[in-house]
Amino acid sequence: MYRFDVGTHVRLIGGLADHYGQLKGTVTGVREHVSGLTHLNKYRVEFHYAAEDWFYEFQLASAHDDFDQSSHRHTAAHPDI
Repeated sequence: MYRFDVGTHVRLIGGLADHYGQLKGTVTGVREHVSGLTHLNKYRVEFHYAAEDWFYEFQLASAHDDFDQSSHRHTAAHPDI
């Protein structure tokens, strides 16, 4: 079972986020770990500037909350929308 499906919005976390910033992208591929260690599943992530790379599950977090909050802030700032 995968934590993230293709099409899921994710962001980098941990040391990667410290070094590269909290880059956000979309999962475009999934590889299950051969021994079934789910934290070592790999995900191909495409970033908004068209670059992509593979990351382990423990290096990613869902960015869904970030997207919801940003749209909520936008709506709250413009209640007529």
